[in-house]
This record gives sequence, C-alpha cells and structure tokens, in this order.
Amino acid sequence: MPSKMTTTALRQKAHTVSYEGTEGVKTLLRLLLDAGGKEHHTFGSAKESLMLGDAFWTEYHKERAARGIKAKLIFNESLKDWVQNNKYPKTEYKFIKKSFEPLTETIIRHDKIGIIIWTKTPIGILISSKVAAESYDKFWHIMWDANRVLVSGQRQWGKVLKELESEKIKLAYYDNTLIPLLGNLTDKKVLDYGGGPAVLATALKAKGADSRLFDISPDMRTRAGERIGRENVYKKATDIPQGYFDIIICNLVLCIVPEKEVKNILENMYQETKSRGMVYIGFCNPLIFDVPESKIDFRMRTKHKYEDNHNYKKIKKEGNYEIVESHRPIEWYTSAFKEAGFDLVDTIFTPEYELNGRKINDFAIFKLRKSVN
Repeated sequence: MPSKMTTTALRQKAHTVSYEGTEGVKTLLRLLLDAGGKEHHTFGSAKESLMLGDAFWTEYHKERAARGIKAKLIFNESLKDWVQNNKYPKTEYKFIKKSFEPLTETIIRHDKIGIIIWTKTPIGILISSKVAAESYDKFWHIMWDANRVLVSGQRQWGKVLKELESEKIKLAYYDNTLIPLLGNLTDKKVLDYGGGPAVLATALKAKGADSRLFDISPDMRTRAGERIGRENVYKKATDIPQGYFDIIICNLVLCIVPEKEVKNILENMYQETKSRGMVYIGFCNPLIFDVPESKIDFRMRTKHKYEDNHNYKKIKKEGNYEIVESHRPIEWYTSAFKEAGFDLVDTIFTPEYELNGRKINDFAIFKLRKSVN
C-alpha cells in the first residue's frame, strides 16, 4: 500500500505532462487553446518561438480570437519588429526591454499553465492546477502593469517622447493624409501648434516650408530644436508672431485639453494666421468613440453617448502607454471653429479599413480658413 507521500506525488504528477519537439509544443498550445477562460496571458515570448512558423502562430491566434478570447502578450524585445508586421486580432502587447532574453515562455489560460523552453529542440510542460494558475496570473498582472506610462495632461507628453518618434501606424494614416492636403509648401510659413518632437514639422521643412513649432513640454521643445533649429521653436504662446503664418497645423491637441483651452487655442491660431490663412486641425475621429479597438489603440468603454462630452482612457498600441482623451461630438467642434472666426472648408477622414467587423476611419482633419470680417 503506497504511503501518503507517494499518493500525493502521483496525484501531482497526473496533472503535469511534458512535451518535446515542435509538434509536441504545438499539441501543448492546442490544449491551452481549449482550456476555456476569457483571456490568454503570456510572458517571456522570444524570437526562438518563431521556429513554429508564422503561419502556425497567425492561425492559432485567429482561432483564439474567433472564440472570443482576448490576448495580452508580454514579448521579449527581439519580437518587436516582427509584431509590427504580424499583429494578432484582439491582442495587446508589451515588451520586456532587457539585454538578456530568457528562452522560457509562460502561458496562463484559465486553470492551466504552459511553460515552453525554446531550445533547439523545444520542451513544453503543461500544468493543470487552478491554484497554480491563479498564482502565476497574479505575477503576470504585476509584470503587465509595471512601468505603463499614463499621460493625463498636455504637459506630460514628454514622458513618451521616444514612443511618439517611433510611431509608424499613426504616421501612415494621419501624416500621409494631411501632407498632400497642404499643397506646395515652398517658402510657406507653417506653424505646428503642439507639434511635439517635430516629426511632422521636419517633414514639412524638407518640402520647403519655413517650418516653426510650439509646444508646452520642455522635453518636446528640446527635441524639436534639434530637428528644425532652436530658433524655430516657441517656448510660450505669447512668443508666436500674430498674422504671420500661411498655414497652422494643430495635430491631436484639441482632444486632450479642457473645453476652455480648446477655445483659447482656437483664438490664438486665429490671431497668428494671415488674412485668409489656412488651419488644419485633426484628432481621433469622434464618430468611432464606441469602437473598442482600432489598429492604433484600445479604448476603455464608457456608458456615455456620442452627444455627451466626456473623458475616457486609451491604450496606444505603439508605445503601450495610456492616455486620457476627451470625446466631443463633431458638431461641438464645428461650432467652436465658427465662434473663433473660422470657416469650415472641408472635413477629411483618414483611409477606412475594417477590424473586428467595424469599418474604421481613425482620424478626422478639419480644413479651416480664417474668415474676413
């Protein structure tokens, strides 16, 4: 008759199964896919995991998403470039910025834990234990929440300067829509109001514009000065010359400031623009306020309606930081434009695409002309 200790050991062993080789690890992953639960949590994914093939991972996560299961994945830094071209549906990402990357990946699904060691011949271990899975998941949450930056005010954007400079998806949609609208910029005086690290201002300068920038963040101004020259960067709104600019651009600013500040900024731009000068104001499309996920971000749902002015949080996929943004109906903004003295010439939306069954235009750009009284 086995001892109590031997019986316990056998019971524990029955809940732990090992796998070897790429086919064995695929079997483990399929068992995790069938484990139930509402979320798929991973940490430690390494570039070596790609030995299973892009097609396998793509189909695996399509199946996971089709089952209504969201994924939150903490990858090693080596997978960052790969993710840009191979994004999974219903997925959020974070990256571990470490010089040493472990070969061990851990996946938590419901009451199961999958541990994969990505050696030349990969080894997998499947543990079925609700208590152990809950413990691992608590650790995963600590890792997931650690170091996520929250941008909750206009002066805090310097905290994500590097992330803003490395944005590619936003550039592809927003900047590449806006720049052709501006026409021939040779010798045109252009101000980027709230222009951050001067990514756009630099592109406009390359097209022949006399490109200037204003931002309230010291870190942003320093980086902008390195790009377009310190003499072209304004420290205070009162330093900006009046009646001077042919074109003013205000990109993703009005949606992150209070209503009173929106009106102050519009009044400032009216004063700074030449007679019949043009102003281009753009921000996240208010018409998709209820879309929980786009290619650019995840949005925290609220109970507010489109007509309600309200704040909500977003998680930016590029950079993985949170922001607090203000939703206001398009009609509220057009009324504010008219009150400030601008005529609405056109409303342009960035290119449409479909994600999770929703048709999405990420940004709206308002083309305004300074009225002549």
